[in-house]
Amino acid sequence: MNKMNDNAESEMRANAIPESAEMRDQPDAQNCQQPCAEFADPVNQIPRIRREDDDAEFLHEALAIALERDARIFTARGRNSDGQQRKSLRLIVCDFEYLYDRSAYAGYAVSEGKSGRTDLRWPFHRVAASSWMVLRFDPDGDVPVVEECVVIANDESDERAIVMRFFDALQRYPDAVLTTWGGEFKDLAVLRKCAGEFGLLLPISCAISTPTHMRGSICVRQ
Repeated sequence: MNKMNDNAESEMRANAIPESAEMRDQPDAQNCQQPCAEFADPVNQIPRIRREDDDAEFLHEALAIALERDARIFTARGRNSDGQQRKSLRLIVCDFEYLYDRSAYAGYAVSEGKSGRTDLRWPFHRVAASSWMVLRFDPDGDVPVVEECVVIANDESDERAIVMRFFDALQRYPDAVLTTWGGEFKDLAVLRKCAGEFGLLLPISCAISTPTHMRGSICVRQ
């Protein structure tokens, strides 16, 4: 009989899971009547204590651990690695539609002859419509804040008025990063042309400089 008890006890010890430092630090972990198994969330690697004899207590502790983790993440989101408060990021995303000035191009074609280009490039584009959206990304926000959203076309304003309204928006948000679809190859070139033609003050974000980032046809400028 004693031999059977010794074998049973040896088998229980062989199947027992070693106690870890995290388990010892958990409240009441040493008072568990059943063996405690530690496991980690595969996504967030958060230690958990599993008690098969009390699911409600296990869920309560798991929730407390998750809330503590979320609180740490929330507190750290608004700060850089050096502890300084991060600033909000503001973007102005814009797009323009154009009409072709075919009369001006005809004059160009006659002047240049066979050496001229056959495609109507940006010098012969006239702004017919514009749309832009101002987005602010706050360090503690999950979604951007839409500060302004405008759509304007030549059925309500002429080219000069459309460009003026867009320049006014750029002046209101001097810290914004300007993002355009045509970028240096069309949109910014046409805006500079309009500023000179109509005698408008060119915003600094449209000034001639190297784009901060260019990928395909999308141009991002600071």
